Amino acid sequence: MERPRIKNKRILRERIEKFISPIYFADVNLHSKLYKHISAVPSILHFAAPGRITHDDAISNLDVYNEVSVGTSFGPSWSTHWFKLDIDLSSCTEWIGHQLRLRWNSNSEALVWQDGVPKQGLTGGDNSERWDYILTNNCCGKEKMTIFIEMAANGLFGAGANSMIGPPDPNKSFTLSKLEIAVLDKDIYRIVQDLKILIDMAQTLPEENDLVDKALQVGCDVANCFQPEKSNSAEKALSILDFFFNGDAGGTDRHQYKIHAMGHCHIDTAWLWPYAETKRKCARSWSSSIGLMKRYPEFTFTCSQAVQLLWVEENYPELFKEIQVYTKKGQFLPTGGTWVEMDGNVPSGESFIRQFMYGQKFFKEHFGFYCDVFWLPDTFGYSAQLPQIAKSCAIKYFLTQKISWSLINTFPHNSFVWQGIDGTKLLTHFPPADTYESNCSFKDIYKTSKQNKDKGVVSEGVLLYGFGDGGGGPSEDMLENLSRLGSINGLPKIEHSTPTKFFQSLEKVQKKLHTWVGELYLELHQGTFTTQAQIKKNNRQLEHFLYNVEFLHVFASLQCLKEGTDSSFGANLHERIEECWKNILLNQFHDVLPGSSIKLVNDDAIQIYKDTWVEAMKLTKELMKSLFGSSGDPGGEEIILNTLSFQRTELVEDEEKNLHFVCVPPHGYKTLTECVVQKHIPVTVSESDGSSFVLQNTHLKATFNSCGQLTSCILLRNNREAVLPGQMCNQFLTYTDIPLYWDAWDIMPYTNETGEVLSKFQNVETFNHGSLRAGIKFTLKISDKSEIRQTISLDAESKFLRFETEVDWHENRKLLRVAFPMNVHTNQATYDIQCGHIQRTTSVNTSWDWAKHEVCGHKWADLSEYGFGVSLLNDCKYGFTAYGSTLQMSLLRSPKAPDDEVDMGTHSFSYAFMPHVGSFQSAQVNFTAHCFNNPLIWLQSGKKVNDLSSLSLFTIDNHAVVIQAIKMHNNKEKNVILRLHESHGGNSDVLITSYHAFQDVARVNSLEEVDETLTSVSNCVEKLNANNASVKVKPFEIITLSFQF
Repeated sequence: MERPRIKNKRILRERIEKFISPIYFADVNLHSKLYKHISAVPSILHFAAPGRITHDDAISNLDVYNEVSVGTSFGPSWSTHWFKLDIDLSSCTEWIGHQLRLRWNSNSEALVWQDGVPKQGLTGGDNSERWDYILTNNCCGKEKMTIFIEMAANGLFGAGANSMIGPPDPNKSFTLSKLEIAVLDKDIYRIVQDLKILIDMAQTLPEENDLVDKALQVGCDVANCFQPEKSNSAEKALSILDFFFNGDAGGTDRHQYKIHAMGHCHIDTAWLWPYAETKRKCARSWSSSIGLMKRYPEFTFTCSQAVQLLWVEENYPELFKEIQVYTKKGQFLPTGGTWVEMDGNVPSGESFIRQFMYGQKFFKEHFGFYCDVFWLPDTFGYSAQLPQIAKSCAIKYFLTQKISWSLINTFPHNSFVWQGIDGTKLLTHFPPADTYESNCSFKDIYKTSKQNKDKGVVSEGVLLYGFGDGGGGPSEDMLENLSRLGSINGLPKIEHSTPTKFFQSLEKVQKKLHTWVGELYLELHQGTFTTQAQIKKNNRQLEHFLYNVEFLHVFASLQCLKEGTDSSFGANLHERIEECWKNILLNQFHDVLPGSSIKLVNDDAIQIYKDTWVEAMKLTKELMKSLFGSSGDPGGEEIILNTLSFQRTELVEDEEKNLHFVCVPPHGYKTLTECVVQKHIPVTVSESDGSSFVLQNTHLKATFNSCGQLTSCILLRNNREAVLPGQMCNQFLTYTDIPLYWDAWDIMPYTNETGEVLSKFQNVETFNHGSLRAGIKFTLKISDKSEIRQTISLDAESKFLRFETEVDWHENRKLLRVAFPMNVHTNQATYDIQCGHIQRTTSVNTSWDWAKHEVCGHKWADLSEYGFGVSLLNDCKYGFTAYGSTLQMSLLRSPKAPDDEVDMGTHSFSYAFMPHVGSFQSAQVNFTAHCFNNPLIWLQSGKKVNDLSSLSLFTIDNHAVVIQAIKMHNNKEKNVILRLHESHGGNSDVLITSYHAFQDVARVNSLEEVDETLTSVSNCVEKLNANNASVKVKPFEIITLSFQF
């Protein structure tokens, strides 16, 4: 007598799970029947390669290959192993008429090569990401072939020692646990896939939903078909499943929500593996996707990051040709528009533009179009200037999902309009499943509809699916799931789609969408504003240095044009500058510049910077020689060069460390004898009983205690104290810095509760350099292993105190900050960002306020009240925290994963304390910060004084407007690009004067192309005469001008 089935849902669900498990009871359950007619590969030849060699090198000498067997382990980490497999399909008559698969699991990543072409990636491990490679779809019993497999001794996520993000274990080995030829039983495969959906359905749907019980009942009915198994078990099971999916779970009651499904393979350009391994990840991932396109013509696949496509073109040209073919077919979808998926906080505004400029150039040249979707799914926050920058580079739309990672508040929209600080609007979408690597489960399909936060207005969303971060991409299972899930009652419609198609549909309801104004702040990973200080310092300094190189390039080019001579400063200079930029852009990837990569990556990044510095210095010397002659020539003059768009009166240091007080015109130079300021009021330093020290010039009177802390700073113009009474500025504090998990990434809110003021000062002394500079020096112990050495100085006529700092840093999970309690009444702090500034609260009234416990700023941050304020300038720091009237700047961190040597060693950096009358705009804080980051240049010319004429290449008459780039046009050799932005937040008129007469001037977009949408909306530039043009600039607007000479 048959007993009724129990109603315990857990037991029923787990029974189905175990019935298809590849781990539990796998020798007797349905999983054991997935493959049939299994045969071992008779001969396995192996070659331990001397690095990441090419396929041609790997097959050039087959004598070095030796016989190995399944069960052999290969290593160490990051090594490469090649295998040669000679396969004869005539050895088994049972294979005839079947699709045959090579099954490989080396518990690592691998790439199949056949006929000299990369065919498919293989990813081993317990999760069976991708073990199968189809040898033939219909075996005739006569095929013979040779397969090469390139095995990488690392997993999909590198080689972490104790966890995924742990520092790599250099001695890992990877075991070849499976190598066989087999036939996939398609009926059993379909049953297994359907049962996975039933399990997911039961786990995802609300318990009261009738489909939960029905799914469990059907799953158990299927399991019973094989107890005991009969010849028609599979047929009967399929009948049960079809009845369910086409009946109880099917029907015509379709959900009105539509899913735009897009295959995706997020490949971190570097992270837990080095750049060199990413090149191979691209080949493994994209060859796999091309293979799926051949089998599933409806399958579409999105691919971003121009540099990765360049790597494939260079290293796998046959694969790249296939990518171009399938791009034309509309299946392979290049998107994003940027060189890499860069960090969204730290790069400068000009760096952001170059990301698009060189990225879009690559897409246009290789695929025939500019990308219209900005694609940045995994970056740790997004600057409020990105909408304007993206739109100026032919972008219409934006997609990300990272804000769903926020730790405290839930972002209120999935589809919305993102408005930047200048007012530019960008249609934006966050995929509701909150992932860019869905496995096309029932749960993700359900979430895409259920979690739509814009119901009633938006009835569609994007689903991005495919293994990601470490590559891999979509799989056969995912595509089969999409096909099956498309027939389930109550689920959304599923359509293989494209980013552009989705956004064009979303545009129909754009007027009804909410607008989000300002930055997209991620409430997590705020430690990335500070981690890996050397990388951030190199980035900042090279951004400024390449600005100088391009300025000199323009200077020299216009000089040659005027004289009618050929450029004498080297061939291919434009391309060489571009390569320098591309090096910087590469290192701006969102796990490199933020400091969240392994040591191998960080070492690579530092070497890339070193190489870039060498090349940039060569370029500078060539251009300087063209302009000013060789420094060794007799009779030369000392020249002071100012590359910025402001006149500057400040100190400059010559090669013998002598100081000179000079006044230099904008975008130009003067001989030292011409520009020295003869009259100035001396700066002084005085000491009182060794307990206090006073620095004073015409603007400031600053008092320091014997610990180097600023106890008073009087702004002499209005006798205003800048230091909060009873407090001390320039206080160094260390904090216990232990996050919940993401070590290199996170500074947690509770970190702020652990601050300890450092007080072990020693060796305080005063100094002066004549009447031009005076100061104090001291040493501060952090611990027995670490110390700070600081030189505090005040220059004649300077409006700020300079703090030159050197830190020997050898701590474990500590955070170093410097604090400035300011005598300012405000609840807002202002921070320099890309091409503008942003204000954030200093209070914690709401959860949205205190979630911003650490924020990103660039060259300066400011606390101001009406009529007075104080700014903190810096030359390479980005992390700030402000509470009340105290502003702190984060200096160094010491996390231990994924790089256990993060920031260990010696660091040097500078910051400045600048009290001011009036607003930070009227006090020209932004101008001062630019000067602080880009010092005047002293050089010895090779020309006599009468051969030199002081000049300004370009001048502007408005300090609110900043020229952020001056460069030669990408495509027109007689055109110069001036890119400027309004920095104060107001409408401005600016007069631009050129030393050289120009024929015409026109506004272009950031890709340096005439854009009718720009000229039709704003005819902002007018040529007045051969040397002058007037420009109208809106608040925070970025304008690119092309001057024809």
